Amino acid sequence: MSIDPKKVWEADPTAVPHECVRSTLGLGPNGEEHCWWQCTVSGGRETRPLGAKELAVAVETLGAGEILLNCIDRDGAGQGFDLDLVRQVCVSQTPLPNPSLLFLSPPALCSL
Repeated sequence: MSIDPKKVWEADPTAVPHECVRSTLGLGPNGEEHCWWQCTVSGGRETRPLGAKELAVAVETLGAGEILLNCIDRDGAGQGFDLDLVRQVCVSQTPLPNPSLLFLSPPALCSL
């Protein structure tokens, strides 16, 4: 399963039905501290009203063996992984394969 979400910044994390996290990678464009990741299709050109974590949990429940996780906002930008996104989705038990992180066990990956 491939999940390629887009970061959505929120001033009030309680105002949205999705689980928000406090960003450790900087602030949003208007100084927002909290965000969630909205699922996309068509190479990130269209969004869907579904969070990346919710989708990861759902596909895991349906039997997904692995999840390819990539944040469309950082894709090709040379900024590394969105570790806030990895940490949020990592609460599920489905492995997140990534060639750069294969040397880490799942518990070590989740502690990034």
